[in-house]
Amino acid sequence: MISRQKSMHAGRFELGQAPTTKEAQAIADALYSEFVGLDCDKVELVYTKFVSLISSDPIIQTLLPLTPQVLQLRTLTICNKANLLRSIVHQAFPA
Repeated sequence: MISRQKSMHAGRFELGQAPTTKEAQAIADALYSEFVGLDCDKVELVYTKFVSLISSDPIIQTLLPLTPQVLQLRTLTICNKANLLRSIVHQAFPA
């Protein structure tokens, strides 16, 4: 997270191999509260992506703020899922 008051504020959350939904929600709530409370300008997820046994790539994924491209992709995904659900319902219960 990049703080408005400081040049950089990093939050680190350590989880096991299989975090629970409750742990993930607690982290999401904490990050969202800081972002909405204007304590930070950006929330980024930093991790390494496995490529091979001797190589991994660093990844930085911006979670907040959402960009117009991300919002458009999410909207399309939601619309596609809604259309698929409508199609399934129509097949199961023809008029």
